Amino acid sequence: MDQSDSIKAERKKAVDLFRQCSPLFLAMGDAVRQQLLLDIAEYDDTGVNVQTLTGKTRLSRPAISYHLKILKNSGLITGEKNGTEVFYRLQIENDFAVIKELVETLQDILDAKRPTAEVGKTV
Repeated sequence: MDQSDSIKAERKKAVDLFRQCSPLFLAMGDAVRQQLLLDIAEYDDTGVNVQTLTGKTRLSRPAISYHLKILKNSGLITGEKNGTEVFYRLQIENDFAVIKELVETLQDILDAKRPTAEVGKTV
């Protein structure tokens, strides 16, 4: 496989990885959801409910629930019902593995375009 074919294969892989990461990027691209992820991380062992999260923001309970739904649909958090409440926890290990693979693939594309002597150098 020549350099051109290698780059094409890496680009195809990158397109697939971007497709996989897109829901994550959309979910994490909002400042409210970023803050919610940080707040949920503080309670990761026990989880945190909507009422507690609402108390940490100026947003209404329905607004918090809306953002939690997006985070849950993207796979970044999980909800576990306990009685009448749902407790949310981070679920990010697999998601960040895909993002890491995307970054590595992009680096491979850059490295394939550089002259051999420059590969591995950090700018």
